[in-house]
Amino acid sequence: MKNNSNKKNFDIPKIIGALTDNMNNIPTKVKNTINKCSINTNFLPFQIESKFIKNTVDCMKLTDMHSLWISEPFRTKIAKKLENLDKVATISGCVDCVIREKKNFFGLDMLGNAIASWADSHKTEDKTYRTIGKIPNLKSIKAGLESYGWTASKSDFSTLIVAGQINEGEKEKLKKMAAKLQLFVSTWEKNYTKLPSNISKLNQRQFMDIFHRMSVEVLTS
Repeated sequence: MKNNSNKKNFDIPKIIGALTDNMNNIPTKVKNTINKCSINTNFLPFQIESKFIKNTVDCMKLTDMHSLWISEPFRTKIAKKLENLDKVATISGCVDCVIREKKNFFGLDMLGNAIASWADSHKTEDKTYRTIGKIPNLKSIKAGLESYGWTASKSDFSTLIVAGQINEGEKEKLKKMAAKLQLFVSTWEKNYTKLPSNISKLNQRQFMDIFHRMSVEVLTS
């Protein structure tokens, strides 16, 4: 009779995947943080073409994948393949994190959640926001804010301004709006505008840091 007393017990590893069309599109902070979070966590990125999205999603459902990071240009395409979305993703139609809930996958728009979480942390009485310039991922930003009770406005006296790539005329307009402004987010680093010190500001790098940190927390939980 064999003696099994010397057999080693191995913990089943937690597999966190990533879908991308280019490995360089996976943020270094996301990749490095996941790789360092636990000895039993494995980060497994997949580089695929758009035409293989459906087959890839079907395969993921058959594996023990714990969660998935979704890079551009797949944020919208993956959302369409999922039956379960969080409140922000339902509005934006985009997901950047997918987690497993028993046999189902649940999609979250963490970029939208990130900006809304930062804005809401300031506890302002008025929750109006305005966007200026060309803003990347605008659907997610608007969906996140509106899911948290913020209202889009065209007023020059909005509480929050979200700025993208802005021209000189828009920069001058922003300076005039600063008198009533309480919160400012820049999604375009090169056009980060100097504003009075009493305004709470979030530049593009800080915004991405919050987005990536919140995403890793969701992916590894």
